[in-house]
Amino acid sequence: MSNLSPQLLDDLDRYLDGGMSAAEVAGFERALESSPQLRAALDEARSWQGDIDASLRAQFSAAALDLKASKRTTARNAGGGDSAITAPPRTLRFPKWLPLAAAAAIGCAGLLSVYFISGSRPGGVVATVRPTLAALYNSTVDTGFKPEEVCTTRDKFAEWLGTKFGVSLAPREERSDITLVGWSYSTAISPYTGVLLAKSGDLPIIVALDLKVRESGKGPPAVGELVAHNKALHVHKAVIDGVAFYEVSPLDTPRIIDNLGPHAPGK
Repeated sequence: MSNLSPQLLDDLDRYLDGGMSAAEVAGFERALESSPQLRAALDEARSWQGDIDASLRAQFSAAALDLKASKRTTARNAGGGDSAITAPPRTLRFPKWLPLAAAAAIGCAGLLSVYFISGSRPGGVVATVRPTLAALYNSTVDTGFKPEEVCTTRDKFAEWLGTKFGVSLAPREERSDITLVGWSYSTAISPYTGVLLAKSGDLPIIVALDLKVRESGKGPPAVGELVAHNKALHVHKAVIDGVAFYEVSPLDTPRIIDNLGPHAPGK
């Protein structure tokens, strides 16, 4: 894969992220038919992403989100301290094409960004792939909008947030135009980002969320509009009980985060 041009690497990233127009997809798939090297690169990239997804699922709960440390940090910050505790990112293997892909993404403003952090061992390096919110929305929709964990009730909503983030929140009222679908995982904000899947009618909505202390200057883009599939996506942000929520959809007003509040089971 290292012999692929930066342009092909960028095209590969955009194809996987759902960032191509229909005409670009058709052209890229024609190139796949005529290039065994490009097909091999696509297979390798998909395998690598599968490793990332498996690692996220396996380690998300095991990390326990370090809630006690995060709460200590929040308490110190509230008392005037400026220190912060951020959970260590998980180590992921480097595909052969990652350095070139990172350079291509920087040079061509690709949809994926990669940041590197020193590992626990001397000279060690770990990498976390951070999809943009547009890429996260596209990939979630394009892969069938299927959650890792089903969640269709307010009680399940609050239970998941309590287990993963230590807060008991749920929609304050049930809205007839909103359907909860479930939860998935991402690395959009930190290696421990949760993703809520919901729908307004037939329109998909995602909410990326993470502890506010984990943003550390590496959070998603500013609230406003993103462009994906040549369509505008609106991003709305709320911070509730130390958790940052980023709601992403084509809707110009939030449907989920403006309806969240404290929850008591069975109510």
